[in-house]
Amino acid sequence: MFKYEIKILLNRIIITLILISLIYYVLFFLTLYKFIFFIFLLFVLSIIEWIKINKIELFNKFIFIFCFIIFICFYKIFLLSSLAFINFFSKIINLLSLTWCLSSFFLVIYYPKSSLFWKDSYFLKILFGLLILVSFFYDIIFIRQLCYTKNHYYGSYLLLYILIPIWFFDSSSYIFGVLFGVNKLFMKLSPGKTFEGYLFGVLFLILIFFIYKFVGILNISNLNVIIISFLMSILSLFGDLQESMFKRIGKVKNSSKLFFSHGGILDRIDSLTIVLSFISNYLLFLQEYRC
Repeated sequence: MFKYEIKILLNRIIITLILISLIYYVLFFLTLYKFIFFIFLLFVLSIIEWIKINKIELFNKFIFIFCFIIFICFYKIFLLSSLAFINFFSKIINLLSLTWCLSSFFLVIYYPKSSLFWKDSYFLKILFGLLILVSFFYDIIFIRQLCYTKNHYYGSYLLLYILIPIWFFDSSSYIFGVLFGVNKLFMKLSPGKTFEGYLFGVLFLILIFFIYKFVGILNISNLNVIIISFLMSILSLFGDLQESMFKRIGKVKNSSKLFFSHGGILDRIDSLTIVLSFISNYLLFLQEYRC
């Protein structure tokens, strides 16, 4: 059994390295238009996965029409609109996203009782999916286009600085959970998660942010480094548990087999959905960006 887990672990590491290379290429070698189109493709695949895990058959006929409308909206907003309109529209999207994130905390904490009012409702499942996926992919594009006219790669670096800590948190939590995990963290939703794995993940987050501070990316106190690390770890964990809740109701292990043992797109972005929502709201709250 242990050898099998090590084999799966090595497989995940290889796929992770491939995905990191792909993400780096997308962030730094695609124009903004091509980037938006790529994000649109991921959005379509994510919607398909959401329909699959929630068994929303009635939505199948309208999925591509809906996604095409979303793409046109994204294109018009980010490439044809003024910065003032982008910020105004982003506030609306992020307010809805933040409202959902706060609500999802209660859904996760009080699971399975919390699922009684939505698990048999197609409408609520579609609504939850739109609140998660539309806002998430919108946030990616919003961050990518920040200060684009002054510095084409400002948003790319910002996204990378956000993604790296989450990757390290997820990977280190999983690896140390497999090797040393004993005490279960959320047995009802995710039996594989352990307290030991989570703690090691937090330590790696702190390490990454101290490196950021050392090289000059962050200019904050040591106490704030620890606070940010714990906050990001909690948001990441709840994002993961959020998707686990829907998969458990849908009785599926992974959202798809697109990345083999890594699962599908939803399995790769689950930890990021809540984190990115809070970061986007924070950026909008600042109303000023260092380009």
